[in-house]
This record gives sequence, structure tokens and C-alpha cells, in this order.
Amino acid sequence: VNYYLTILVFGQSPPIKLEDSISFTEYLAAHYKEHITLESVSEHFGFNPTYFSRMFAKKTGRNFNVYLSSLRLDHATHLLETTTSSIPDISEESGFSSSRAFIESLKK
Repeated sequence: VNYYLTILVFGQSPPIKLEDSISFTEYLAAHYKEHITLESVSEHFGFNPTYFSRMFAKKTGRNFNVYLSSLRLDHATHLLETTTSSIPDISEESGFSSSRAFIESLKK
């Protein structure tokens, strides 16, 4: 009944509960190579971006962008050490929007 009431009142399904779904960090680990944002991930889980951001930081101890950049940098570092791929290819394969964004992240 609550499920249908939520649909009638808000026009959408109730938000996914964390315990009923893949965890936030598992989702990011599976999708970090894609163009994802705080907004798109929060929407995927059915949360307001501000609320999701606070929840994510509480769960992980890091904010969303720092966590996502860390995943991408770890993957890129692995590729730098184990392949002969170019910087543009590695940055794209690791989910960075550009080689420049990748290099800026390395400098941090």
C-alpha cells in the first residue's frame, strides 16, 4: 500500500533502500569508466543529489568526486604500469573526460 501511495503522491517509485540494492561503492566500481556524475548516480538510486552526497560521504568517509577520482586514478596507474597505451587512451579507458583532466588529477 505504501508503495502505491508513494507513486500516487510523488509520481515515482520510492527510493531504493541501500540494503535492497547494490551498494554505492560497488556501483561506482562497476561504472567508473563511464561518464557518471553525482546527479546521475543519485538519480539511479532514487535520491536527491544533496542528500545522496551526504549519505555517500558518511558511508565512505570521502566525498563523491574524490572517491570517483580515486577509482579512476587507481585504474589509470595500473594501466600506466602494465601497458604501453598512450596517455589519451589511458585517460579515456579510465573514465576521465580528457587527457588534461587525467593529468590534473595526477598532479593532485
